[in-house]
Amino acid sequence: MKIAITGPDGAGKSTLCKMLCKHLDDARLVYSGKAHFHLPSTRLVKWLWDVALKVHPLLGFAIQHSLYYPVEYLENWWRVVLRYRSGITVYDRHVFDRLVMKHSARLRYRHGKIGRSSYWLQYSLNSFWSCVYRYCFPLVDHVFILLPDAELCFDRALGQYKDLADAGIRVQSYQLAYQEVADDPRYHLLPISASDSLNDCLKSLLNQLEEK
Repeated sequence: MKIAITGPDGAGKSTLCKMLCKHLDDARLVYSGKAHFHLPSTRLVKWLWDVALKVHPLLGFAIQHSLYYPVEYLENWWRVVLRYRSGITVYDRHVFDRLVMKHSARLRYRHGKIGRSSYWLQYSLNSFWSCVYRYCFPLVDHVFILLPDAELCFDRALGQYKDLADAGIRVQSYQLAYQEVADDPRYHLLPISASDSLNDCLKSLLNQLEEK
Protein backbone atom coordinates (compact mmCIF):
# COMPACT_ATOMS: atom_id res chain seq x y z
CA MET A 1 0.00 0.00 0.00
CA LYS A 2 1.20 3.49 -0.86
CA ILE A 3 0.07 6.53 1.14
CA ALA A 4 1.02 10.14 0.42
CA ILE A 5 0.58 13.15 2.69
CA THR A 6 0.80 16.61 1.16
CA GLY A 7 -0.21 20.18 1.90
CA PRO A 8 1.22 23.70 2.22
CA ASP A 9 4.41 24.43 4.17
CA GLY A 10 3.66 24.51 7.88
CA ALA A 11 0.79 22.02 7.69
CA GLY A 12 2.64 19.38 9.70
CA LYS A 13 3.24 16.86 6.90
CA SER A 14 6.60 15.53 8.03
CA THR A 15 5.55 15.08 11.66
CA LEU A 16 2.32 13.35 10.66
CA CYS A 17 4.20 11.04 8.26
CA LYS A 18 6.53 9.95 11.08
CA MET A 19 3.58 9.37 13.41
CA LEU A 20 1.81 7.30 10.74
CA CYS A 21 4.89 5.17 10.10
CA LYS A 22 5.14 4.39 13.82
CA HIS A 23 1.50 3.33 13.83
CA LEU A 24 1.77 1.11 10.73
CA ASP A 25 3.98 -1.96 11.07
CA ASP A 26 7.04 -2.09 8.79
CA ALA A 27 6.12 1.11 6.92
CA ARG A 28 8.91 2.95 5.13
CA LEU A 29 9.01 6.76 4.92
CA VAL A 30 10.06 8.42 1.67
CA TYR A 31 10.56 12.17 1.40
CA SER A 32 9.37 13.27 -2.05
CA GLY A 33 10.45 16.92 -2.02
CA LYS A 34 13.21 18.66 -3.97
CA ALA A 35 15.77 18.31 -1.15
CA HIS A 36 16.00 14.51 -1.40
CA PHE A 37 16.29 13.51 -5.04
CA HIS A 38 17.62 9.99 -5.61
CA LEU A 39 18.74 10.13 -9.24
CA PRO A 40 21.98 11.99 -10.13
CA SER A 41 20.37 13.45 -13.27
CA THR A 42 17.67 15.15 -11.21
CA ARG A 43 20.18 16.58 -8.74
CA LEU A 44 22.26 17.93 -11.63
CA VAL A 45 19.30 19.66 -13.30
CA LYS A 46 18.16 21.04 -9.93
CA TRP A 47 21.63 22.55 -9.46
CA LEU A 48 21.48 24.02 -12.98
CA TRP A 49 18.08 25.56 -12.21
CA ASP A 50 19.42 27.15 -9.01
CA VAL A 51 22.36 28.64 -10.92
CA ALA A 52 20.07 29.96 -13.68
CA LEU A 53 17.84 31.68 -11.11
CA LYS A 54 20.84 33.59 -9.79
CA VAL A 55 21.74 34.74 -13.30
CA HIS A 56 18.24 35.92 -14.26
CA PRO A 57 14.68 34.97 -13.21
CA LEU A 58 13.57 34.42 -16.83
CA LEU A 59 16.48 32.06 -17.46
CA GLY A 60 15.56 30.19 -14.30
CA PHE A 61 11.95 29.99 -15.45
CA ALA A 62 13.04 28.59 -18.83
CA ILE A 63 15.25 25.93 -17.21
CA GLN A 64 12.48 25.09 -14.73
CA HIS A 65 9.92 24.16 -17.37
CA SER A 66 12.14 22.89 -20.19
CA LEU A 67 14.57 20.76 -18.15
CA TYR A 68 13.79 20.56 -14.46
CA TYR A 69 10.10 19.60 -14.59
CA PRO A 70 10.59 16.84 -17.23
CA VAL A 71 13.46 15.30 -15.26
CA GLU A 72 11.51 15.68 -12.00
CA TYR A 73 8.61 13.82 -13.63
CA LEU A 74 10.90 10.87 -14.35
CA GLU A 75 12.24 11.02 -10.79
CA ASN A 76 8.72 10.95 -9.38
CA TRP A 77 7.78 8.05 -11.63
CA TRP A 78 10.84 6.13 -10.43
CA ARG A 79 10.08 6.86 -6.78
CA VAL A 80 6.43 5.86 -6.99
CA VAL A 81 6.35 3.09 -9.59
CA LEU A 82 9.77 1.41 -9.73
CA ARG A 83 11.57 1.99 -6.44
CA TYR A 84 9.09 0.68 -3.85
CA ARG A 85 6.88 -2.10 -5.15
CA SER A 86 6.08 -4.04 -1.98
CA GLY A 87 5.14 -3.29 1.61
CA ILE A 88 3.72 -0.04 2.98
CA THR A 89 5.28 3.21 1.79
CA VAL A 90 4.42 6.62 3.23
CA TYR A 91 5.39 9.56 1.00
CA ASP A 92 6.10 12.93 2.58
CA ARG A 93 4.75 15.17 -0.21
CA HIS A 94 3.16 14.08 -3.47
CA VAL A 95 2.91 15.13 -7.12
CA PHE A 96 -0.45 16.68 -6.20
CA ASP A 97 1.67 19.78 -5.56
CA ARG A 98 1.93 20.24 -9.32
CA LEU A 99 -1.88 20.56 -9.55
CA VAL A 100 -1.66 23.41 -7.06
CA MET A 101 0.70 25.67 -9.01
CA LYS A 102 -1.78 26.98 -11.61
CA HIS A 103 -4.22 27.99 -8.87
CA SER A 104 -1.40 29.72 -7.02
CA ALA A 105 -0.54 31.75 -10.14
CA ARG A 106 -4.17 32.82 -10.58
CA LEU A 107 -4.55 33.88 -6.95
CA ARG A 108 -1.25 35.75 -6.93
CA TYR A 109 -2.39 37.66 -10.01
CA ARG A 110 -5.72 38.53 -8.37
CA HIS A 111 -3.86 39.83 -5.31
CA GLY A 112 -1.56 41.97 -7.48
CA LYS A 113 1.58 39.99 -6.69
CA ILE A 114 2.43 39.26 -10.36
CA GLY A 115 1.71 41.10 -13.62
CA ARG A 116 -0.57 40.04 -16.45
CA SER A 117 2.14 38.68 -18.78
CA SER A 118 3.81 36.77 -15.96
CA TYR A 119 0.44 35.36 -14.94
CA TRP A 120 -0.45 34.05 -18.38
CA LEU A 121 2.96 32.47 -18.83
CA GLN A 122 2.94 30.80 -15.42
CA TYR A 123 -0.69 29.74 -15.60
CA SER A 124 -0.43 28.16 -19.05
CA LEU A 125 2.76 26.21 -18.32
CA ASN A 126 1.63 25.12 -14.86
CA SER A 127 -1.72 24.03 -16.33
CA PHE A 128 0.20 21.84 -18.76
CA TRP A 129 2.12 20.14 -15.94
CA SER A 130 -1.06 19.85 -13.94
CA CYS A 131 -2.64 17.85 -16.78
CA VAL A 132 0.49 15.71 -17.19
CA TYR A 133 0.46 14.70 -13.53
CA ARG A 134 -3.29 14.29 -13.29
CA TYR A 135 -3.79 12.16 -16.39
CA CYS A 136 -0.38 10.62 -17.13
CA PHE A 137 0.93 9.66 -13.72
CA PRO A 138 0.01 6.58 -11.65
CA LEU A 139 -1.79 7.37 -8.41
CA VAL A 140 -0.86 5.95 -5.05
CA ASP A 141 -3.56 4.20 -3.04
CA HIS A 142 -4.35 7.20 -0.82
CA VAL A 143 -3.42 10.89 -0.97
CA PHE A 144 -4.17 12.92 2.18
CA ILE A 145 -4.19 16.70 1.72
CA LEU A 146 -3.65 18.67 4.91
CA LEU A 147 -5.50 21.98 4.86
CA PRO A 148 -4.65 24.15 7.88
CA ASP A 149 -5.67 27.71 8.64
CA ALA A 150 -3.47 30.30 6.94
CA GLU A 151 -2.44 31.70 10.33
CA LEU A 152 -1.30 28.26 11.44
CA CYS A 153 0.79 27.79 8.29
CA PHE A 154 2.36 31.22 8.67
CA ASP A 155 3.30 30.58 12.30
CA ARG A 156 4.71 27.10 11.70
CA ALA A 157 6.52 27.63 8.40
CA LEU A 158 9.34 29.74 9.91
CA GLY A 159 9.79 32.31 7.17
CA GLN A 160 8.59 30.25 4.19
CA TYR A 161 5.92 32.87 3.46
CA LYS A 162 6.43 36.59 2.85
CA ASP A 163 3.32 37.51 4.81
CA LEU A 164 -0.01 36.15 6.01
CA ALA A 165 -1.63 36.88 2.64
CA ASP A 166 1.01 34.74 0.94
CA ALA A 167 0.19 31.86 3.30
CA GLY A 168 -3.52 32.35 2.59
CA ILE A 169 -2.92 32.10 -1.15
CA ARG A 170 -1.05 28.85 -0.68
CA VAL A 171 -3.76 27.30 1.47
CA GLN A 172 -6.51 28.36 -0.92
CA SER A 173 -4.52 26.94 -3.85
CA TYR A 174 -4.55 23.51 -2.23
CA GLN A 175 -8.27 23.79 -1.57
CA LEU A 176 -8.99 24.66 -5.20
CA ALA A 177 -6.76 21.84 -6.46
CA TYR A 178 -8.59 19.37 -4.23
CA GLN A 179 -11.91 20.46 -5.70
CA GLU A 180 -10.64 19.23 -9.09
CA VAL A 181 -10.10 15.70 -7.79
CA ALA A 182 -12.74 15.51 -5.05
CA ASP A 183 -14.72 12.89 -7.00
CA ASP A 184 -11.74 10.50 -6.86
CA PRO A 185 -12.03 8.35 -3.69
CA ARG A 186 -8.24 8.09 -3.42
CA TYR A 187 -7.98 11.75 -2.42
CA HIS A 188 -8.85 12.77 1.14
CA LEU A 189 -9.01 16.28 2.62
CA LEU A 190 -7.89 16.78 6.24
CA PRO A 191 -8.84 20.28 7.48
CA ILE A 192 -6.78 21.45 10.47
CA SER A 193 -7.49 24.31 12.87
CA ALA A 194 -5.28 25.79 15.56
CA SER A 195 -7.21 23.80 18.17
CA ASP A 196 -6.53 20.48 16.44
CA SER A 197 -3.54 18.40 17.47
CA LEU A 198 -1.62 16.14 15.10
CA ASN A 199 -2.91 13.21 17.14
CA ASP A 200 -6.45 14.26 16.18
CA CYS A 201 -5.32 14.50 12.57
CA LEU A 202 -3.76 11.03 12.72
CA LYS A 203 -6.99 9.57 14.12
CA SER A 204 -8.99 11.17 11.31
CA LEU A 205 -6.52 9.84 8.74
CA LEU A 206 -6.69 6.30 10.15
CA ASN A 207 -10.48 6.42 10.25
CA GLN A 208 -10.60 7.34 6.58
CA LEU A 209 -8.19 4.53 5.75
CA GLU A 210 -10.42 2.04 7.55
CA GLU A 211 -13.50 3.32 5.72
CA LYS A 212 -11.81 2.78 2.35
